[in-house]
Amino acid sequence: QVLPASPALLLELADTVYASEEHGFERQILIARAEDLLATSRLPREEKSFLGGLANELTGHYIQAVSQYQLAVKYRPNSVSWRLRLATLYHRRGLLDEARQEARWCVRLDPEHPAARDLLTTIHREQMLQTAGP
Repeated sequence: QVLPASPALLLELADTVYASEEHGFERQILIARAEDLLATSRLPREEKSFLGGLANELTGHYIQAVSQYQLAVKYRPNSVSWRLRLATLYHRRGLLDEARQEARWCVRLDPEHPAARDLLTTIHREQMLQTAGP
């Protein structure tokens, strides 16, 4: 009851301040509270989709996270931060083609975005190594 009533803030805390394994218990409490709030919130559907994706990602439900991130990006296609989150998840899951496509969108939308440029460079390097073979 002392936790804030903002699912966005709760998930941000879970993803940053309480991200390490030593804070696993606290992290789960934050995520559970955020999910409860999302279930009854009146947030716009795109925000609800993004935050639902983030909650799923933080709990290891990657397929659901991707689906919700994709929906959020469909509703708000010019959101670099949301596309970057999707691209990063694709990258971590080894889906390099999908990650590259989203990272390229991010760079098109904001050519100076350092994280998007770094991710795109990393993906490109990994794809080059894959095609080069052993």
